[in-house]
Amino acid sequence: MIYSFQIAQCGAIPILIKMLQSAQDDEEKFNACNTLWTLAFDEENRQQIKSDNVVIPELKKLLASENSEIKRAAAGALWECEGKEKHAEEKQQSVKVQEAIGVHVQGMKNF
Repeated sequence: MIYSFQIAQCGAIPILIKMLQSAQDDEEKFNACNTLWTLAFDEENRQQIKSDNVVIPELKKLLASENSEIKRAAAGALWECEGKEKHAEEKQQSVKVQEAIGVHVQGMKNF
């Protein structure tokens, strides 16, 4: 992933976000989404992408695209930027709830 980090360090992420906003056709939308998705695999790139207030709403809009490649690239970028963290948090909360319920159920068995 060193190449994606170097690309981002050269200023590609803001350019890709502008490209996503002003894309004239599906090819430009796909290329911007797909490249953001690829760059988002790197933690520092992901944080830079997420820090922009425009990109996440723009990617979410593209989930309604009729072009399946654009939908897939937008969904992939969103998953890297938001989904994995939310999923991990939800899973952790679920485990805590299950542990609490298990303790509660264990306590009920003693009655």
